[in-house]
Amino acid sequence: SDLAKHLVVAVVLALYLVRSALANCTTPISTSISMDFVPRDQRARWSSLGSITQACWSGSAAVGGVLADRYGYAVVFMLTAAFHLAGTLIQATLLPIVPRHE
Repeated sequence: SDLAKHLVVAVVLALYLVRSALANCTTPISTSISMDFVPRDQRARWSSLGSITQACWSGSAAVGGVLADRYGYAVVFMLTAAFHLAGTLIQATLLPIVPRHE
């Protein structure tokens, strides 16, 4: 029914907004923590890796467009949510090694 379709769209949109907010709010702190663990003379090298990561993000947008054309937006949003959940879980396992005090 139309109500069910609208409900699915609303849920997917809400999940996308939450995912975007959570994904983008951690970049500065993650970079700061990473640089704390990298020796000073290698920080530029590791920082440039962040630029490569951003370039790959553009490629993933193209892949997402192809998948959206083939399978629909809901599938792409769910895949994105799954990947971000997996990334969050991986990062969460690293929290015990982050110093609590400077």
